[in-house]
Amino acid sequence: MLDTHTGWGRMIDSARDGACCRVRFTHMDGVWSLYRRGGVVSLVEGTPADPDVCLFLSPRSVDHLAGVGDDMGDCAVAVLHCVLEGSAELLLLAPVSRLARRGYLRMVLASAPALRRYAAENRIDTREVVARMRSS
Repeated sequence: MLDTHTGWGRMIDSARDGACCRVRFTHMDGVWSLYRRGGVVSLVEGTPADPDVCLFLSPRSVDHLAGVGDDMGDCAVAVLHCVLEGSAELLLLAPVSRLARRGYLRMVLASAPALRRYAAENRIDTREVVARMRSS
């Protein structure tokens, strides 16, 4: 999905070298590292040393994320939807300064119109959502 889907490809292209996410699939044993190094994105089994974010994904969230449109905003909305419905969890581990250096804020800014529209349509307080991600 990461290397064939246009929306996820654009999302990944926003990340800079050094970006790293710890990924756990609730239906599989083990921990995975999703990282960008040398301009290449890899998903490999193993615990990353110093991840920026942690993502827990259920089979339901994987199916939902795989079925999104080709726009980066669609991907960001899909992640938010899964987090809010409880089929995924996203934890921000790194300070905002490191997230900015590694391209995560570019992802959010590029997706902002779609995220704002989704939040407004669903009466979501985005400040509350971000606070929950930072405190978990």
